[in-house]
Amino acid sequence: GERISAASALRHPWVCRENTMPIIPSSKHILPSEIVMSFELYMMMPLLKRVALNALARKVHASKYRQLFCSLDTTESGTLTKAEFMTGFSRSGMSPDELLRLFQALDVNQNGEILYTEFIAATLEAEGKLSAAQLREAFDQIDESGSGCITKKALTKMLGNTLVIKKSVCDILDDKEHITFDCFEELFQHGFDAGRSIDTIAESKNETAM
Repeated sequence: GERISAASALRHPWVCRENTMPIIPSSKHILPSEIVMSFELYMMMPLLKRVALNALARKVHASKYRQLFCSLDTTESGTLTKAEFMTGFSRSGMSPDELLRLFQALDVNQNGEILYTEFIAATLEAEGKLSAAQLREAFDQIDESGSGCITKKALTKMLGNTLVIKKSVCDILDDKEHITFDCFEELFQHGFDAGRSIDTIAESKNETAM
């Protein structure tokens, strides 16, 4: 059959059946405080952590924040443009500069708009700390080949192969050939410290082993 579009899928009766609340125009929408806090924390995360949360978000079939996304998506395109995002978050308490940085942080594949999964990725930790099983699932989704490592090839396959993405991938790998699960897990354990690089983690592990 014909493939359903992202916009149609979000508003399909089967998807909407659990939430029949009316969609509120974004210009009048007051965002829940937990969303604002979750997004502020997400903005400070290392890029690899945001990529991992995006991998997990692809597995989310229903979210209590779906209706919020639809209310912000005033053009019903299935994505949020920069204008829709800035308008929708105008009452979040963030400055325009902060909103711009947040938009850029959410736009993980850097295509100039926010996909539904990119939006949901920023809400996942609002539900609580990720479990060890979820971390493994996120790692395995990025490492599709099952090599046991996150490589440049795996990241570009997931995010895209543009010049901008290639630079981001190099930043994630931090001049390494790959990232092991141990380093990946350790990076998550150190929360929102964006300054803690893979180099620092590898050094701390080596010191522990000595």
